[in-house]
Amino acid sequence: MQSETADGRSVQSRWPAWSGFLIGTVIALPFVLTLGLNNLVSYDEDQHIAAGVLFARDGLLPYRDFAYFHVPYLIYAYGLLFKFTDQYLLAARLFSAVCAALTCGAIFSAAWRLFETRPSRQRLLIGTGAVVLVISTPLFFHTVGHAWNQEPAVFCAVLAFLGVHGALERTSPGARLLWSGVVLGLGIGFRITVAPLVLPFAVMIWLVGSAARERLRHLACFAAGLALALCPVVWAGLAAPEGFVFGNIEFPRVNIDYRLASTKTHTVSLLDKLSAAFEWFVRGSNWALLYGLIAAWLTAWIRPPAPRRSWPRLFFFLLLTLPFLLLGAFAPSPFAKQYFYPLVPFLALGALCLFAGVPPHLNRLRWMWRFAAVLVLISALRTGSKYSTLRDIADASQWHVSRLRQEAIHLRQLVPDGPILTLSPTPPLEAGLRIYPEFATGAFAWRVAPFVPRARHTALRLVAPEYLEARFASDPPAAILLGFRESWEKPLLRYARDHGYHRTVFLKDKELWLAPDGMMRSQLAQNDAALFWNKTFK
Repeated sequence: MQSETADGRSVQSRWPAWSGFLIGTVIALPFVLTLGLNNLVSYDEDQHIAAGVLFARDGLLPYRDFAYFHVPYLIYAYGLLFKFTDQYLLAARLFSAVCAALTCGAIFSAAWRLFETRPSRQRLLIGTGAVVLVISTPLFFHTVGHAWNQEPAVFCAVLAFLGVHGALERTSPGARLLWSGVVLGLGIGFRITVAPLVLPFAVMIWLVGSAARERLRHLACFAAGLALALCPVVWAGLAAPEGFVFGNIEFPRVNIDYRLASTKTHTVSLLDKLSAAFEWFVRGSNWALLYGLIAAWLTAWIRPPAPRRSWPRLFFFLLLTLPFLLLGAFAPSPFAKQYFYPLVPFLALGALCLFAGVPPHLNRLRWMWRFAAVLVLISALRTGSKYSTLRDIADASQWHVSRLRQEAIHLRQLVPDGPILTLSPTPPLEAGLRIYPEFATGAFAWRVAPFVPRARHTALRLVAPEYLEARFASDPPAAILLGFRESWEKPLLRYARDHGYHRTVFLKDKELWLAPDGMMRSQLAQNDAALFWNKTFK
């Protein structure tokens, strides 16, 4: 790396190549940690945490032993973490937060390289400004800090993108292209909506190189890395093909059927999605990053005529990639704000590229940098309240995850043993209790089960409301935990009342129904729920 002395001469920087990545990660880490430690639990997190616990603690496999509606790499990551701790929510949130911080580190590193001819102080300011702009984007703090697959998938996508670009700047890029293929494959294994990036990455590789044989060799290296990283996905699919196909292909269609039947049709059609995206990005509060990019565009166009190739090649690769990021964002139905999270780091990279393309010696364009600084400052001030819990980050008693842990301890005191029936599996698992594998996805499998033929329920590990009696005839729950999704919990409440369960006070907004004494003794005499599952389905 290079920097400049006072007289403008370029000198070799003493900072190692990875220093920018480390600096950006350290800057972002406290902010993403406070989100992870204090965000309320979303029902979207339940299926990921429960799947990781069943995999790590009980040795159950996704698709074969319980339903799972994503590709499986987050289960493997959580399973590894959960081997070392029983604080599942905390471990999962920390994993997501670290992935988000590493994404910011990658952005800082890109800024460090794009402005390598500038003095180190300027590079630090530009990189820090880019990170601050990213973490102050409402779409960022809406998404980051939850136990789901957005953060690791996006980190892998950004790292693979920068890896491909960096590899193509080398005379022998094979090894780096292989590594980039592995990283992108990992991202796809975390979240399938990253898969469209394979095409623009392949085009990027094809466009760089002289001979066709050389290009094919580069593509082969990238494809080999991709295939290697996806081997565990293939293995999971072969182990339970019907459950894998349903979880990753059929479930989105069945979920739309449920939405249409329940009149919850918002953001299902393409027109609804476009309308929602317009509200979020144009009329909403995500204006800073979007309008900042537009301002950079205008600045780039009004600068004195210069060959467009003076823009970093990274910028043209970004233009190629953005449509496929949008494809991944619009693909799920219904979709949500967090599906647009991949745009945040890539738009930040685009803005950096455009600023890097402006010659630094043009004094009349210095206002552009002042405008960028003001934009970053305003964005940070407008969203600073979202990080107000940062002052309590050293006090574990103030963390939301700590309060949930205490609630789990209280639950364990009320229910010392036996499986819990609930549509929110995280609290009982955090308490060290067992759940039913059919309810590992929380409400997702429960609400779509009526739209799946009854003959497939056993293979897909589904239970519909009308079959609760049959499912629990010989394996009744020790307790039923309600109060999370009232509209979906009515059959569970009816079951509790019909079988003599006693309602007890558990928190101010939750209902815990305990089994009657006779049923409790019968339950304790039952075989372990995992053994029952093996006997029934294996």
